[in-house]
Amino acid sequence: MNCDYVRLLNRYADGALSGTEKETIKKHVHSCSRCALELKNIHILRENISQNKIETNPEFFWQTLKNRIEKETQIAQANKLVFLDFGIWAKRLIPVPIIISLLIVVFLNTMPTYTNPIDEYLFNNQYSNDLELI
Repeated sequence: MNCDYVRLLNRYADGALSGTEKETIKKHVHSCSRCALELKNIHILRENISQNKIETNPEFFWQTLKNRIEKETQIAQANKLVFLDFGIWAKRLIPVPIIISLLIVVFLNTMPTYTNPIDEYLFNNQYSNDLELI
């Protein structure tokens, strides 16, 4: 729809326009068939909505909300007791032995090695003639 007045039709149907805007839209709707059809559709839509309203009991809403909060509180408390379940902890603890073993390997490889000075001398000088003297 190319008419500039279309954006004002909802406000016109609500009665939210000032007196001069209201008169302008009223005159325009009589001369523009597209706007008249759109306004008619807006009135039909509003009428259908008002006929299909569902009456609710506010007490029912609050009671339902209270029950839902209590249920979620019970679920949260039950989840707090999960720490006693060994199966869940076992799944969480699987990486621990792996990490510990890797740390031990790294620690053992970074430790300095202590050797006997005589063995070290013999190893470093095994092709030397000094060994023949001993």
